[in-house]
Amino acid sequence: MVQDRNEATVFSTTTLTLAAYLHSKGFNFLDTDKIDGDIIFRFEQSEELKAAVQLFRLGKAEGNINEYEASRRHMISLVKNG
Repeated sequence: MVQDRNEATVFSTTTLTLAAYLHSKGFNFLDTDKIDGDIIFRFEQSEELKAAVQLFRLGKAEGNINEYEASRRHMISLVKNG
């Protein structure tokens, strides 16, 4: 399984909930890719994104649940529609 990974300019994750959270917080979503059966969500890397990922991993992420749900549905539609 592909793990969350940090690169110089791109943050990639296979975690749908993290991708939806980042999208709902307004981080720059780049694209998706499918590798070895995993869907990879890519975002533009920034210090603010790193901080948001850390909060998410610590279980301290906050936000608007309606925006999160809309982002989650959007991410799922990207996966289903290619």
